[in-house]
Amino acid sequence: GAIVPGETLEAALRREVLEECGWEIELVRTLGEAVEYVFAGAEGYLAKRGTFFLARCGGRIGPPLEYDHRVIWLQTREAMQVLTHKSHAWIVDQARLV
Repeated sequence: GAIVPGETLEAALRREVLEECGWEIELVRTLGEAVEYVFAGAEGYLAKRGTFFLARCGGRIGPPLEYDHRVIWLQTREAMQVLTHKSHAWIVDQARLV
């Protein structure tokens, strides 16, 4: 998701998780940052910048606000195989070392 102007990374993450999953989270710490070049159709290649956090799931507030989102839990190896962005697979691998 995008960051709203004036919003911190942490606030954006909390808002996005609430919108997409319906949950509150507790941020533990920053895990890392990555830049990945992705193809975006007519726009060509874009630098996708990501900051990744370790978080704990809090309580479920309600259903996701975005109807096409759902939560699925995967083992580390399976998650690394199905994630479409290499930076996401990389951070899942790094998180298992925490």
